[in-house]
Amino acid sequence: MKTLRLFCAMAIMISGIILAFSCEKNEESSTPDPVAILTVNTTSGTPSTVFIFNASDSHDGLHQSHTIQYRWDLNGDGVWDIEWGDNYSTQYSFELPATYTVILEVMTTEGKIARDSQMINIEEEATNSLPVVATNPVFEISHTMATGGGTVLDEGGSSVSMRGLIWKINDPNNHTEHRTYDTIGTLGSFDQLMINLIKDTVYLVKAYAMNSFGISYGEELMFSTDGGAHGEPCEGMASFTDSRDGQVYGTVQMGKQCWMDRNMTYNTGINYCYENNSEFCDLYGRLYEWETAINVCPEGWRLPTNEDWFWLTGEVAIAEEVKSIEGWFSNGNGTNSSAFNAWPGGAYFDDNNFSFVTERAYFWSADDSQQWHALLTYENEFRATYFQNLDGDKALSVRCIKDN
Repeated sequence: MKTLRLFCAMAIMISGIILAFSCEKNEESSTPDPVAILTVNTTSGTPSTVFIFNASDSHDGLHQSHTIQYRWDLNGDGVWDIEWGDNYSTQYSFELPATYTVILEVMTTEGKIARDSQMINIEEEATNSLPVVATNPVFEISHTMATGGGTVLDEGGSSVSMRGLIWKINDPNNHTEHRTYDTIGTLGSFDQLMINLIKDTVYLVKAYAMNSFGISYGEELMFSTDGGAHGEPCEGMASFTDSRDGQVYGTVQMGKQCWMDRNMTYNTGINYCYENNSEFCDLYGRLYEWETAINVCPEGWRLPTNEDWFWLTGEVAIAEEVKSIEGWFSNGNGTNSSAFNAWPGGAYFDDNNFSFVTERAYFWSADDSQQWHALLTYENEFRATYFQNLDGDKALSVRCIKDN
């Protein structure tokens, strides 16, 4: 009996120990895991960049941060740069360009650990702050115009904001520079037009590129303008006969362009003689409305575009070169040294309104119907321009250009 009692007491004691141990284990397993949260002000930079790492959002699983400790491996080499402590934030700069892994670990008072990491990309510092640009050879050289260009090989320390050409006469006593500006595009090649050049003259040209650090230049190249070919018939075609009505037109070479030497007189579509007088048609040519003008030039010829007019107005040094030697108002006659022979035929506007004969020559452009045109005035203004706030029907002269 005594032995039985002793056995029962021991069994009760062992059961209590097992129960207590089981409760302790259950209480321990119910403690939540910690959460590590690592943030950084930027994930890329250069050796001079200061990275700020922050783990203040980390917690022990119950959103308590004061019960955890932190340690840091700042370059992913397996060595803890900052051992366990309360440093939830730190700053660091990386010496060499590479990709690094920054590791954060947090630990609770129960010894539970959580981890988070961030990838950091380090690039080389910009060693060339200014852009690198090369000057390209000059081409399409006439006596007053030429096309040059450059190539931006490297933007340098920041994006290129402007590029272009700088040119001047090759004369040590002439310091006047001219330049073009291009704010579109960065790397790569570009072409730009140099205008108002002087014939038979030697020029120096160089490309430039600009960024936030300054401006750099390409090699200075030399080119010469030619003597021009104005006043001469087009090569292989001194004249042209319009098969539709037998009218004969002379031709004139204007730089790279071949033009007729007088205005169209073919009677088709909607057109007018100035003040409805046929004698004006013989002298000035006909005035055509737009829909007729775009199709009036004979086969092999066409209505000039804005580009054609821009080229021509830059090709001639002064307006007098293209104007006829008579017929212009107030001593506005030209020299016609180019043989273009522009007469002041005026224009027709709405409601039988004929205007500006002897004062202006209006020529249609093929671009943007009923608006773009070339204008030549007795005051020696010669330009491609645009009708502003002038709607309705208009009839202007047509001068045809060879369709190359």
